[in-house]
Amino acid sequence: MKIKLFFIFLICFPLHSVILGEGLFRHSNNALYEGEITELSFILKENVQFVQGDQTKSNSFEHFVKIYFDNKNKLIQMKYSDRTFATKNLVNLKYIDNVSAAVIRDNVQARGLLFSVLHMYSQNSSEVIRSYLKKVEPSFKFTNQLINYPKWELLKKYKSYVSISEGSRAGSENPLEPSDPNRKAKVKELMAQPLYYNDENVSLVRVEDDFFFKVEYDRFNAYFNNNHELAQIEIKQNANSLVLDAKKYLLFNGRHQIPKYIEMKTGENTSLSIEFVSLRNFSTNKSSLAQTYADLKKDFREKDSGIITQHLY
Repeated sequence: MKIKLFFIFLICFPLHSVILGEGLFRHSNNALYEGEITELSFILKENVQFVQGDQTKSNSFEHFVKIYFDNKNKLIQMKYSDRTFATKNLVNLKYIDNVSAAVIRDNVQARGLLFSVLHMYSQNSSEVIRSYLKKVEPSFKFTNQLINYPKWELLKKYKSYVSISEGSRAGSENPLEPSDPNRKAKVKELMAQPLYYNDENVSLVRVEDDFFFKVEYDRFNAYFNNNHELAQIEIKQNANSLVLDAKKYLLFNGRHQIPKYIEMKTGENTSLSIEFVSLRNFSTNKSSLAQTYADLKKDFREKDSGIITQHLY
């Protein structure tokens, strides 16, 4: 049975696989997350430039943040007063029941983009960022829009066929080897086709000495390195584009790889940067992330967090 299932894998995903736009946003080169919750701790710095007299000056504001994403698209956001991330220094606590819905209705584009990318890194998933990109660019193609469904259905039938024990197949015909000549010719034609159609919005481009996969639409561009890791995404807006750069991918916790730094240009004179401090993936005996939030909230009293930011929920 293992040999047969391996054969199905080969015919479903040939070596000349098509590079799909949404697939690049799954951070698929990362190791699988075995626990249902991923914790990211980071320092978010907001930078503002302003003119005073004949001089250009700048101010920076730091926020110390820890977030939990679970595999059911839920989020706990915790803000601390310093970089120790100690429980006693917790000043702000938020829970979001549906992150995809939150980024769709969010009118702060930079925040929607940031949390879409954070979710992608924490779950190896395009579930949130594809919702965000669909809001930005309605013509953005999901993977299921590029499936060759006649071939998909044929392979599903073959999978059902090989899952039946040989002794129980009496009278059943192998879907890949029909006796009727016309059907056999049709099957041969389908099997010669790719499982996924080409994504015309994805191309391989050269930037200076490096090659990148580029996902290009009217309202956004994204570049991925040869490991299929996000290098840059630009969201085109009327006044100033949002440009997010992911830099210096490293192994955190000895297993999972995310960038050490994220930098984002949010306006003509504003930007933000993130430095990741730690990543942890774990399971819990709590019934849900909502229960974890309820337990955290029992002993929590919101404190003056100092600087208010629109880049956190």
